[in-house]
Amino acid sequence: MRLYAALATLVVLVPIASAERRRHVRPHVEAARVHTEPPMRIRALAPPPVAPPPRPASLTLRSNAIQASVTAEMGMTSGAPVAAPASIAPDLSFGVTDAFTLSANTSGSALTGFRGGAGAGICMGGVDRSCRVPFNGGGIEGLVSIATGSAAFALNAGVMWSAIEPSVHTDLKLGFKLKMSEGKLFALVSPSVWLALDDRYDRVVPHEDQLFVPIGLFVKPVAPLALGIGTGVKGPVKHFADRMAIPLGASATYAVDKHWTLGTSFVFGKLFAGSDVMDPGIDARAIQVWVSVLSG
Repeated sequence: MRLYAALATLVVLVPIASAERRRHVRPHVEAARVHTEPPMRIRALAPPPVAPPPRPASLTLRSNAIQASVTAEMGMTSGAPVAAPASIAPDLSFGVTDAFTLSANTSGSALTGFRGGAGAGICMGGVDRSCRVPFNGGGIEGLVSIATGSAAFALNAGVMWSAIEPSVHTDLKLGFKLKMSEGKLFALVSPSVWLALDDRYDRVVPHEDQLFVPIGLFVKPVAPLALGIGTGVKGPVKHFADRMAIPLGASATYAVDKHWTLGTSFVFGKLFAGSDVMDPGIDARAIQVWVSVLSG
């Protein structure tokens, strides 16, 4: 009996001792494992590049950007041949800096701000198509940005050649441009005065000081499309009230992408006019179609 009791005691005590031994050994093993395992390597990820903030709305081009446009101008005057006169007028602008743009212009819209006429630039068809001269002149002007954003403002000045034949007429152009934006709406005002520098007493082609005050109101129902109406007042400074004309027209431009833009307009060139202006009303009409491409 004593032998059986001793064996029973041994069976009970051995597992208890083994468990107790493992309990005391495990912390040392775990500690050794912590010290012997290689440390975890933590790699710091570089933050994603931050996109530059969008450029505030400006009337000038970006530095080194080039914008070229070609406008087809066609007269639709009642009683005259269809599309007479018809002309092709190229314009070219270069961003010297972000705040200064230099342009060489021949289209009526670039020179005066109005799209109410036809025949500027290179006139096609000769006298029979209401072209007095093959080339109607142009100008070189600079645009200096003063303010950007929702009320973008710029000053412009340049030298214009308002006539090439039968004599060259040179003008000094002084003016400014103001573009006010609010949501999908924006308005553009670009008045200028042309000061006659020569042949002020020419009886064949009178050379006088001129005033142009174009006004446009536009809406963008969708991002690429802009619809607008344009008006204003223009005419010789001398006896302005009797010789001024007020055009009225509509235009649409569509941005194919950030480089290409297409546009068209239909304008009554002198819907209202002073007492000395011949044939005012709806009979004097013009259509313009243009394409513009921007580099960069």
